Amino acid sequence: MRHAAIALVGGTDLVVRYGWSDGTYSGTIQLAGKIDGIEKITVPAGTFDAVHARLNVGGTEVNCWFAPQVGNWVQCKSPLPDYNYALKSYSLK
Repeated sequence: MRHAAIALVGGTDLVVRYGWSDGTYSGTIQLAGKIDGIEKITVPAGTFDAVHARLNVGGTEVNCWFAPQVGNWVQCKSPLPDYNYALKSYSLK
């Protein structure tokens, strides 16, 4: 299970606290970055109005899109292999 909380600081600055669990281990990651704005993005799970964030991960820029209607990241693009994905499906409970 993954979940994300977004807190805007100073208008365009962004702090992300990202909770994760793989069934055995869990933790929280905190990242800083900038908001680029709202963009329409299409991934296998559908088309969403998403917040485009440029995050700093250990000095590498990671571009991610957070869709409030899903409550999670729907896509990330990065030169770091572990930070590249697109949402394939979702369900709201």
